[in-house]
Amino acid sequence: MKPLFFKTGLGKNPLIKLLLKAIVYARNPIKVEGLKLYLPLSDGWDYINRPKFFHTQILKENLKEGDVVIDIGACIGFHTIIEAKKVGNKGKIIAFEADERNCGFLEKNIRINGFNNIDIINMAVSDKKGEEEFFVSFGSKYNQLGRNETTQNFIKIKTAFLDQLEIKPNFIKIDAMGSEAKIIRGAKKILADSKNLKIMIQYSPGKIKQCGDEPLEPLTTLKNSGFKILEINEEEKKLIEIKDIEKFSKEHITREIFCCKPG
Repeated sequence: MKPLFFKTGLGKNPLIKLLLKAIVYARNPIKVEGLKLYLPLSDGWDYINRPKFFHTQILKENLKEGDVVIDIGACIGFHTIIEAKKVGNKGKIIAFEADERNCGFLEKNIRINGFNNIDIINMAVSDKKGEEEFFVSFGSKYNQLGRNETTQNFIKIKTAFLDQLEIKPNFIKIDAMGSEAKIIRGAKKILADSKNLKIMIQYSPGKIKQCGDEPLEPLTTLKNSGFKILEINEEEKKLIEIKDIEKFSKEHITREIFCCKPG
């Protein structure tokens, strides 16, 4: 006997299908690059198609065995487990995640895949060491160090900055909902000293302004540090160099960017 939602036709609705998948995958992991990933019920459906995204391909293509990766905004570990697989046992992932709920999923997803090359740091990354207000949303992905319409409440969270770490990363992934300017501001030494560093950023001009910073600042710092800045264009499946960073910073659209030093 079929469940009621199939009898009524609701089971054919795309949104209902996604919700049902999310419920299933909250208990049973999806497969990502041959790895297992448990999803949160709150917004798990958003992760189901992520393996097909072009920025996931760019991430994989720019990691190699033995790399040291700093993953800022590791969330539940979608990118983190892909990174861990690519760098292997000789590599290292330092995964920053400020939300304790996400850390629970992150630990679970690391454990089920048997990785021992990932260190989880339950802190936010900013431009200074200390404490800041951290606004917590209903879902897993919209927490930030600044207010937006999805936030419900806030807590005090410990913060770190990248230049305090005594490591030289090969790759930095940033998905921080508007903290991009603060993170880059706190990493000027790493940016200047690392010749082969590559960075992938979810760049959100509107959210950067919500956090009290200017969207142009991180792009300017990256450019002045010798980085070539490219848009990861999901529609055209290619990297497009951003030559006018001021114009790009004024387009309040969240996009993925890739930064590397030529040569």
